[in-house]
Amino acid sequence: MAHISSAIVAMVLSLSAGQAVAQPTPEVQKLFGQLTNGVMGQRAGARLKTLAQGSGETRKYLVLKLPELFADPSQDPFTLDHAFRLAGDLKMVETMPALLKWFDRSGAFGSSTFTEVERLDNDPVAKALVNFGEPAIEPVRHFLENTNSTRELRTRAASILFNMNLKEADQVLASQVAVEKDPELKLYIQKRLAWPQGFRQDRVDKPQTKEK
Repeated sequence: MAHISSAIVAMVLSLSAGQAVAQPTPEVQKLFGQLTNGVMGQRAGARLKTLAQGSGETRKYLVLKLPELFADPSQDPFTLDHAFRLAGDLKMVETMPALLKWFDRSGAFGSSTFTEVERLDNDPVAKALVNFGEPAIEPVRHFLENTNSTRELRTRAASILFNMNLKEADQVLASQVAVEKDPELKLYIQKRLAWPQGFRQDRVDKPQTKEK
């Protein structure tokens, strides 16, 4: 794996450590169990998202449980996709250290249009990092700058930064162009920075990692 900023990891882990032990409702526990159940997993993820948006306890529970699911080697790809989407949709930055271990897992199942591919709509891991926004810039930057990594992974990092639609992320890309020695990757970044602003998703909100 590429290096991940120790400062970012420490910050995120400290947020997680500060969470009180969550007391989920029976419905939340049941729904979380259903994440691992095919079609039901997609429905369960949608319902958990709604519940977590209105309940601090549900959100705390998911912050604790999702990284455990990410680390379970027995989980099937569909289950992981549901879990990655849930973490990204809820902007759960606290799950980022566990999610970054899946950085080289690109794409989801099914067909995609050109726009969906470019916006990473069917790439749950990458989309989650996009939704995390500013806190994810530093660790993704390390993937981009790692010249020992493959062009595919470095291009993936560039695409994630581009889709964040944040000034700070664009600055990272512009700085990389100035020093990039891979002509194909350099051209890839240059072309995307030249694209119309409206192509990218709306600027992401900074995630809220603490309940008020």
